Amino acid sequence: MRAHVFSAYANLEWQLDHRDVDLLVLDARVAAELAAAGSSAERAAALRSFLGAFDDPHVRIHEPSSGLAAWFAGDSAPGDQEPLLWSADARDAMARLGHDEDVHDFGIDVDELPAWQALPRDDSAFELGTARLADGRRLGLLRIGSFDHSDFAQCAETAWRRLAPGRSGALDEQGEIDLWNAVSQAILEQLAERVIVLREQSIDVLVVDVTGNGGGTDWVDPAARMLSGQALQAPRTGLLRHPQTGRHAEAMATVVSADLARTNLPAADRILLQAVSAALARLVAQAADPCDLSTLLERTAAGRGCSLLVREPTWASGMFPRLGPEQLVGLPSRTALFTPALWSYTEGLWAGPLIIVVDEASASATELFAAMLRDNNAAHIVGRHTLGAGFGYANGGLPLVLPNSGWTIMLPNGCRLRANGSNELAGITPDVYVQDLDNGQELSRAIKQALD
Repeated sequence: MRAHVFSAYANLEWQLDHRDVDLLVLDARVAAELAAAGSSAERAAALRSFLGAFDDPHVRIHEPSSGLAAWFAGDSAPGDQEPLLWSADARDAMARLGHDEDVHDFGIDVDELPAWQALPRDDSAFELGTARLADGRRLGLLRIGSFDHSDFAQCAETAWRRLAPGRSGALDEQGEIDLWNAVSQAILEQLAERVIVLREQSIDVLVVDVTGNGGGTDWVDPAARMLSGQALQAPRTGLLRHPQTGRHAEAMATVVSADLARTNLPAADRILLQAVSAALARLVAQAADPCDLSTLLERTAAGRGCSLLVREPTWASGMFPRLGPEQLVGLPSRTALFTPALWSYTEGLWAGPLIIVVDEASASATELFAAMLRDNNAAHIVGRHTLGAGFGYANGGLPLVLPNSGWTIMLPNGCRLRANGSNELAGITPDVYVQDLDNGQELSRAIKQALD
């Protein structure tokens, strides 16, 4: 486990620079605890103590009894013993896959907002309403309670019904990928409908409540782009110097090479793909040059000597921070290099003033959502400091199954960076702090302060 942390934990260097984690003291203490442990419970407690010292919500340890070790290893889904057939009823299929009912009520006490009026729910997962500031400006409130597609049962059932008629047999790995992308598409479509409903209310300001939203999956990026009239740039990411990074880059390079071989490729697209082909070659080379920081445990170590992260720029959206609708049209490279292109969505459905409300339970993909909009000067943030979870797991992560205990260790295999270079693991600091988010007067004053 120690070796895994020193070669595969993407936030390690940031921890050393900004949280003053004393690796020598930590390692010695946990080694002593392990040596003195007389039971598996005590050994597990020592491991948790070591990993917990990093205070990173994505640094996790799972017991083998939970079934997650097999899940992360790609063997089978937890509790999934029989194949799921495409002929299954949509609701039964989604329940089998763990999709919960849509429960996305506002996280703030909207009833306390001045002139609050709820809008019809219309069986949507996105709750809406309007309120007014003291100066008369009309607020449109939108609740996004989760970015996890498993929390959108209705959209999941819609996706299943769209896909199932053309398929037979059992749901396989590619079928799961197609299904999750279809679920995200259905969610984005429902979100778009709700934004349009608010627009029709002649609102002056859109307020998005993401308090308590613990994050989710990649549809968060197009969701942010839908709520801004600006051409948003996705945050930079730092990827590990690791064979997994290289394999993923090589897979993208294969798609790019095939598109470059097209004789009818538009000149602008050819220039773009030639540049990214060179970038991918550099990424592969850097990933093949691993870094091991375990020497930091030696008291005589002069310094780090290397970085765990590649130098080649990448972004939370892929190899581009943004790709215009006119670029790489109809080419496999478009979706391979720019994840948001997996879905159909309209940028700038809302192009007016935007407020994001966060709290200490806003985390992970929700921090990406808030940071992406704030760092592009497309929104103001009000509320309380977010959790500080940042980047999770790219391409399934790098699970380590401990051979003796069967415990599975999960570490973030990438990091996300703010525009100023800081790590999202530090959390998002609001522009205007609000102690009591259930106090409608305090929240409305904070919104007005952020806007003015």
